[in-house]
Amino acid sequence: MEQKTDILQKILDITRPILLTGDPDNIDYEAQAFVNLYQRRENILVGVEKIDAQIAALNLPEQLGAEYVIQLAVINDKQKKIATELIELDKANMAIYEKLKEQVKGDLKNVRQTKDVNEAYMDAFDSPQGYLFDKKN
Repeated sequence: MEQKTDILQKILDITRPILLTGDPDNIDYEAQAFVNLYQRRENILVGVEKIDAQIAALNLPEQLGAEYVIQLAVINDKQKKIATELIELDKANMAIYEKLKEQVKGDLKNVRQTKDVNEAYMDAFDSPQGYLFDKKN
């Protein structure tokens, strides 16, 4: 259980420094930071899943004495505090992520519209050019 707490703490430690602002000038950096954070967290969470499977296989609550039940409760409380803080950080990150996503959508829409307008005007001004040479001269 303490190993699980350590893993959760590690996840919290890598999540805290990532402060997304939604600043349009840093959109590329923040989008990449968001992706990197959740990829790193996914790799770490594999350890939690393994620990949970091991704990489930042991049927711990049935085998533990009273003193261990108290220690387990303290560990669970610590894990809940870490999880609560992670959830709050994730909510903030997801709100900024949605803002970033909307900015990228808007930018892509502008690029598509600009491309369409350019193509429409360029077709109007392009004159056909002859690429064949007269061989009689």
